[in-house]
Amino acid sequence: MTKQELLAELRETRTDLRRFVEAASRTDLGYLVVPGGAVMAWENREPRIWAKVRDWLVSQGKTIVELEGRANGGP
Repeated sequence: MTKQELLAELRETRTDLRRFVEAASRTDLGYLVVPGGAVMAWENREPRIWAKVRDWLVSQGKTIVELEGRANGGP
């Protein structure tokens, strides 16, 4: 699946995965850091779409690094 095909499909979702794919395509880094809560939300809201995004990222040589804990740094 090309980036453009994936982005076209993501236009129909109710997640922010389109922005995530766009950001991933702009970096040469081999990894992407995301909050674990975001990954869990994507898996729950759009499991089929998240699987496509994850597969596309792997095909691009990107690894997803999930951060655990609270976003605000609190306990």
